[in-house]
Amino acid sequence: VEGVAHFIGGAALGTFPQVAYKALLTRVAQKCGVAVVATPFDLGLDHDAAARTCRTAFRAEAARWRGLPRYGIGHSLGA
Repeated sequence: VEGVAHFIGGAALGTFPQVAYKALLTRVAQKCGVAVVATPFDLGLDHDAAARTCRTAFRAEAARWRGLPRYGIGHSLGA
């Protein structure tokens, strides 16, 4: 593994990105040699709160990948 990619999906699909974006995320992992962390979130009107929740969840998971480059990937609200 050469890095960690953090993925946040779109508003409607963001609650289950590992299912909704499986084909895309699998291809990114295989082609780029990165671990992909797909962070789900609950849709609401407070986008700042959703972003903070995603950041906290990613940091907790990414701690095990310490020292590797980190990349961000997003769709719609996740972009």
